[in-house]
Amino acid sequence: MMLIGIIVVIALIIIGIKMQTNFKKIIRNVYLYTFSAVGMIIFLIGGISLINVFLKTYVFPLEHYSEYYYSSCSDPYILKETPEFDVEACETSQEEERATQDSDARKRDLAEGLAAIICGTPIWLYHWKVIQKSKNIEE
Repeated sequence: MMLIGIIVVIALIIIGIKMQTNFKKIIRNVYLYTFSAVGMIIFLIGGISLINVFLKTYVFPLEHYSEYYYSSCSDPYILKETPEFDVEACETSQEEERATQDSDARKRDLAEGLAAIICGTPIWLYHWKVIQKSKNIEE
């Protein structure tokens, strides 16, 4: 995504050298507003992700953080084929594994949210600052 943006910018710069001033301003404004909006959207997605983690953890605590899980302890095939199968030991083991998976999922969601905020904020603020600076110069 970023590579496409860089290629577009280089193409616009090369083409923009030969274009009229008004058309160059239009293209420049489209680029600035587009990347400012993209940065803001990435920032908002990260913020929403962090709010989601907070709500799932503290406000509306769930029995398990991850919603989808398959327990093989109650699988009829395993129970039928292995009579010495210890269901209680299996359930205890899977509960520990489930707790680890929940913790890992929570950490992953936090990392993704923070990464989106850290990446989206500078993109948004830089382009927005350039827009504001150019508006102040025009006035």
